[in-house]
Amino acid sequence: MKRALFLFCCILIPLISNAQTSTYTISGKITRANGEAIAGVTVFIDASNLVTATDDQGNYRFSGLASGTYTLTANIIGYTSGKENVIVNDQAGIWSPVLQEKSIQLATVNIGKSKNQDEFLKLFRKYFMGDSENAKACKILNPEVLNFSTNKLSLEATTDDFLLIENVNLGYQLKYLLRKFTCNDATDVTFYEGECLFEPLKGTAEQQQRWTNNRKKAYVGSMMHYLRALYVNRTREEGFLTYAMQNFLPPVMINPNPVATQQIVRRVDSNFIALTYTKRLYVVYDKKKAEDTPKLSNRDSEVRELEKMGSILMLNAQIDNRGKYSGQQKLLIQGFWGKKRIGDQLPFDYTPDSN
Repeated sequence: MKRALFLFCCILIPLISNAQTSTYTISGKITRANGEAIAGVTVFIDASNLVTATDDQGNYRFSGLASGTYTLTANIIGYTSGKENVIVNDQAGIWSPVLQEKSIQLATVNIGKSKNQDEFLKLFRKYFMGDSENAKACKILNPEVLNFSTNKLSLEATTDDFLLIENVNLGYQLKYLLRKFTCNDATDVTFYEGECLFEPLKGTAEQQQRWTNNRKKAYVGSMMHYLRALYVNRTREEGFLTYAMQNFLPPVMINPNPVATQQIVRRVDSNFIALTYTKRLYVVYDKKKAEDTPKLSNRDSEVRELEKMGSILMLNAQIDNRGKYSGQQKLLIQGFWGKKRIGDQLPFDYTPDSN
């Protein structure tokens, strides 16, 4: 799950068919460089609750998967973790990584670490979690696994083990394997890369209902919602307006005529579409405008109002029906979506009618 971020109720129509008749498997064998099997490797599918471990012969298997793109991660202490996008397209997927042993290094002493740790953690929370109400409610349960360093004006962080995050607003515990994080507080530029597991929290019936409601609120208008609507050619019906940007720097200028999204996507096959538009799109979620306004008046006030609620997207990739994208050559997210970080993230198997 790789993202580059440059910061500058309605009736929900389910977008994922529950009538899929075929399911598939992803399996493989994990070995050392000398060909020996590695037992007990944690293997999981990113942005899901699907996790398993290799057996004595190094084998693992996931079953019951629909066609789509799945990011698999293999992790065990003492080895570099493996990662691969596996595309399941009407046939089983196979991934058999070879893990490299880590060299043993003496721990270095970071002078001033204890003095700056609280400040580093505060910045990390701000740029990794986001600034929404959901993000502010998140708790990092094991901040000691974070390895902080500084590079000029940037803060960097990694983890060797899972970072445990409790999202009490959405009802998940996240296990996040952070490969790389960097942020610049002066420029509001953030980059992070890693994979995570979602484990639903247990709670009372009242808590479960609150989590269900909060998840729907997080989903509506999200990038996941938009990409799923794009997949079935229902962006306007779902409340999204898509515009072509006419410039690259603020203030935002957009073409007043909404883009017909069927003209910027290509059907690859029965399981994937490709977003072929190579420039920046400006996406606004507004049910009323999507129903009533086919074209902007181009009045300055109307465009300025849209700037407050819009998202800038540049994505050239294949997309499946869950809103999962793969094979992207470019990815840029700004605006509303750019501020939605880990604190508002949902697993890819989430649907609006699920609990």
